[in-house]
Order: sequence, then structure tokens, then C-alpha cells
Amino acid sequence: MKNNLTYSALDIIRNAIVNGEFGLGESLSEIGICEKYNLSKTPVREAFSVLKNEGLINRISRKGTFVFDITVNEIQHIAESRFLLEDYVIKNSMLETPKVLVNSLSRVYEKMETAADKNDYQTFLELDTEFHKTFFISCKNKYLINFYNTLSNKSQALKYYVVKTAVEGGEGLGSHKSILDDVINNDLTSLSNNLSQHLTIWINKYVSTYKINPRF
Repeated sequence: MKNNLTYSALDIIRNAIVNGEFGLGESLSEIGICEKYNLSKTPVREAFSVLKNEGLINRISRKGTFVFDITVNEIQHIAESRFLLEDYVIKNSMLETPKVLVNSLSRVYEKMETAADKNDYQTFLELDTEFHKTFFISCKNKYLINFYNTLSNKSQALKYYVVKTAVEGGEGLGSHKSILDDVINNDLTSLSNNLSQHLTIWINKYVSTYKINPRF
């Protein structure tokens, strides 16, 4: 039961961070979280330890616990790491299970179109993450998957602040459509270029709004 309670607390707090309920750099109180989500102290404390290892929170001696904050340089490092991983695994999936990959990406993209039409930014953000995780459909390397999940959680938390402009400006759908088309056409060179450009757009959008922290 203890593990179940910890996993539940972990999911609740992680989702609150990556979905913008807690802002970057915001102070987190164990007692406050317990009261807000009706959780016990021990599971919250254990969840904090896991989230610290994932890089989503910082625990500073004599000061407290805070949602991670980030520099522009760190954002660029995340994007670089994501590109190296995603470019590798999506091409591997194209070789191993091309039809499954195309069908899976197409299904997610169709849902993204619906979310964009409705200006459902939260759903679009979740589908954006699902789209990229689909690249790993043939990946059997748990170390790559675990590392990517850590990057993905931070990326989603950052994307919360730019998803509205990405959806309304059309880049959100357009860049994903380019990636999907490259997979369908088996165009590896264009795929690498579009994937790199996709991540560059995300970097530029976040940097341009850094520290503004807009809400929907």
C-alpha cells in the first residue's frame, strides 16, 4: 500500500509541475501539497525524492523545495539531447516497424488537429508528448527510454508556457505534419532537418517568453 500511495503522490505532483499548475521556481510545501491533494506526508516526501532525481524539483538546504528553474543554455542542452535520441530511435522504428509507426503517428496527429481546432491547449500539449514518445515504438533499450522520459518531463513543463502561441500560430501542427510526412515518404534527410527545426522553434519560442510565465 505504501508504494501505491507513493506512486499516486508522484503522479499527482509530477502532473501538476509538467502541466503548469506549479510555476518554474515556485516553492513547494509538503504540508500544502498534502492538504491540497489529500495526501499523507510520507508518500509526498518519497515522491519529492524521486522528482529530485528526475530533475523536476530542487531541494535547497535551509531554504526548502522548489520546482526546477532553468537557463537558456540548459534549454539548448535538452533540445540537443532530444534531437540525438529522437533522430536515432525514429529512424530505427522506420526500419523495424514502418507501418506501425506511421499508423501510430497518424492517429496521434489526427487527435492533435482536433485539439488545435478546439484551442484545447492542455490536450494538445499531452498529445505533443505522446507524438514524440511514439518514435520509441521499436526501442528496446530501457536506458534510452528512461533518459528520454526525464528529458520529456522537463520539456513538457517548459512547453506549457509556449503551447498557446504554438497552436494559434500554426507551428504546433505544421512542424509535426512535416515530421509525419517524412516518415511516410521515408525521407531520412528531410526528417533530420525537420526534427532539428522543430526543436529549434521550441527553443526560440521559450526563450522569447522566458520568465514571463503566461497563463492560458
